[in-house]
Amino acid sequence: MFRVTTLEHTADKGVVVEADTYAELFVGAAEAMFGSMVDLAGLTPTIEERIEVTASDRESLLVAWLQELIYRFEVENAVFFSFVVEEATETRLRAVVRGAPWPEDRPRLGAAVKAVTYHGLEVRQVDGTWRARVVFDV
Repeated sequence: MFRVTTLEHTADKGVVVEADTYAELFVGAAEAMFGSMVDLAGLTPTIEERIEVTASDRESLLVAWLQELIYRFEVENAVFFSFVVEEATETRLRAVVRGAPWPEDRPRLGAAVKAVTYHGLEVRQVDGTWRARVVFDV
């Protein structure tokens, strides 16, 4: 289970994700990112893809994960809203993602996310809860 809090930011979008497990942190961050652009409720998945990313540390892994999703969003014009993390280590993430073509019948909730920034980025465990802070460039 995860919880998402929106960060107030002058020019960009930001979120804090808290999760019971390290893997859920990645799910929460991805859902928060896509959920900041469009209402995902009730969409039916018609696309399924496998994603594998590697990085040198936890923070860079979160950025690599979200950047890969942004890349697929831009290239395929698709939103993703179902995430199954198969493996999550300090430096590697493997997941199956499901989504659908951009729902033209739904209004945008805000500007599209163009990138993930390193500004204020954090991934850490506090008192048994995983926490990530991430700011998106829009």
